[in-house]
Amino acid sequence: MLFTRSGNNLSSLGDLPSFETAKEVCQAAFNETNTLYCFIDTPAFFLMLADLYKLPGDYSMGKNNEFLNLLFSILALGFYVKNKRHSKRNRSGDLISETRMEQGRKYFTCAKSAIDIFDCGTIPQLQTVLFLVFYLQSTAGLDICYSYIKLAQQSAFQMGLHLKIFWTIQKMDISMSAILGYPKILDLDTIDQEMPTEVFELNITESGVNGYPGAKWSVLLQASNAHMRLILILDKVIKYIYPNNRVGRSVNEASDTGHIVDHAIVREIEDDLQQWRQGTLKFLSLVYAHVQMMLYRPFLSYISGKAFACASAYFGVCQNVIQIMKELQERGLVIGPRWFMINITSFATLSLVYFNCQRTNLSRPSDLHSDAQVGHEATRVIAQRKRDACSFLSAFKVCGLPVWGIGC
Repeated sequence: MLFTRSGNNLSSLGDLPSFETAKEVCQAAFNETNTLYCFIDTPAFFLMLADLYKLPGDYSMGKNNEFLNLLFSILALGFYVKNKRHSKRNRSGDLISETRMEQGRKYFTCAKSAIDIFDCGTIPQLQTVLFLVFYLQSTAGLDICYSYIKLAQQSAFQMGLHLKIFWTIQKMDISMSAILGYPKILDLDTIDQEMPTEVFELNITESGVNGYPGAKWSVLLQASNAHMRLILILDKVIKYIYPNNRVGRSVNEASDTGHIVDHAIVREIEDDLQQWRQGTLKFLSLVYAHVQMMLYRPFLSYISGKAFACASAYFGVCQNVIQIMKELQERGLVIGPRWFMINITSFATLSLVYFNCQRTNLSRPSDLHSDAQVGHEATRVIAQRKRDACSFLSAFKVCGLPVWGIGC
């Protein structure tokens, strides 16, 4: 077992939580990521974790602790996730206990200070960076995420393209570009890389898939690959509908904001989405709706000719997003980074408010108003802390609209 660590990290294994707590917290982190992002062998990880805890509590790891650094990054995310799911609130809506938040920040600092982000030469180091990205996404440190993803991309190319890690980075790159409007780091048209084989790793040997077609299929990998195929459609949306976000854009091009969208491309992407949906997994319905929102949203302010149909479809998608979020909220389910769910729900809500304000014939005003209320409340609940969503909720105040009793 290899370990790596700098002198700024925790001094000994005695600084770790108990073995049972560590397993529980790590599992919470994996529950947050493994549904859509499969880039770590969890059974092997827990075996190595058990070996680690067999060492004396005062054992100093020295300079070789790659696995320990990976553990720190997973604990950081796990403690944050557990805090968000189980902490209680006071009357003002703030969390009563900060203990788990502080533990998460401590392990994040340890993992970050223990590795050289600019020079990751092994898979455990790259996995550590990816978990740091997930932590930053959960805590809304999105600007830093973009830099980390770019560095992870460079390291992945230098090391050779490990399929699971490579595609995880592409998901992060495309999603961040779609949400934040940043240029994509990599043009996938220049890469010919297959997706991971959808079987458990124990069935894969150097000579190929062992026992195929009798190998045991991995449901998580099937879901992850389905998610990736949907993200690739989102990448196509960015390429043709949002050209400002494409790779290698020059300064002169950036100053030219005019862009004409060929509606044949819109129909082509709609066909891609329909084909993907034939084998869709229901829990990916929110990601599917997000791709639709990205496809139709530019037509929001250009209601003329063919654009009207796209604008109408956009508002239908927004209402669908609100209903999906309502169902997830009632079932207590949160899939993927919370910043994504807050963003998509808030934009859907504000779009419905905008549509309601722009209409001259309000044939169904109560439906729009109630949907907007549901979306607004869902944003607040998902954020867990009211101040996490203030940047979105304050938009209602700017419009002079009620915030339904939520103060920021």
